[in-house]
Amino acid sequence: YRVEFEAAGVEIRPVIAGDITRQPFYRRYVPESAERPVARLVHTNGFYFGNNPDLTEDELTTLCDLLGE
Repeated sequence: YRVEFEAAGVEIRPVIAGDITRQPFYRRYVPESAERPVARLVHTNGFYFGNNPDLTEDELTTLCDLLGE
């Protein structure tokens, strides 16, 4: 997905921290064996993109097209 977004001129950034249960201080709260498929998915594939009220219709269309792929 990164290549498509960059080719369209859309800056994206990875989700910071991702699966927070992978952070060292969480080890005492979440057992290592706990299944977290959604957190794992976000950790691996999640990203941020610019979202503000000044986006043009063309920019919104581009985002919708990219997210729909």
